[in-house]
Amino acid sequence: MTAVWWSSPAVGDWVRTTRTEATSLTDVLQGGGLPAGTRGVVVSRDGRWARVRAEDTLGTVEVTVPAHHLRVTARGRGEEAFARSAGLRSAVRVGAFLALAAPVLWFVVQYMWINRGTDGLLVALVLAALDSAAVSLLELVDDPVRAVLAAGLFALTARVAFGPRKGER
Repeated sequence: MTAVWWSSPAVGDWVRTTRTEATSLTDVLQGGGLPAGTRGVVVSRDGRWARVRAEDTLGTVEVTVPAHHLRVTARGRGEEAFARSAGLRSAVRVGAFLALAAPVLWFVVQYMWINRGTDGLLVALVLAALDSAAVSLLELVDDPVRAVLAAGLFALTARVAFGPRKGER
């Protein structure tokens, strides 16, 4: 039995990055890339380097990283299982994003249908946002438990759709 911790990742192992890994020249220049903690699966090994298929926002990306920048989370789970898992998480993210965007899109469609164009749409969006904030405050006074639960559900959905804030990664 091989130890999960303190050992080098092998092909088929599920891993997490331990630091930000650049995926392109733009990432190198701007200091961006896959954040620390990104899930991935080792596709191949070449000495000190590992080729990893890692989760991106709506899919996967392959990146070559030093093996010591990876932490093994599961031994030998395989690429197929990782692809299924990553696909499921991507579908959940898309669904959460659509759940957040649907009311705004519905408002825009109704506005364009009623007004036969986009004239004044930006002002209407701002007024609708202010009205929604006022209604949320009134709901907080009227039924605080329901309002807090709704705000928590909204925050959780936003976290699933957009991921953690930059400082939390």
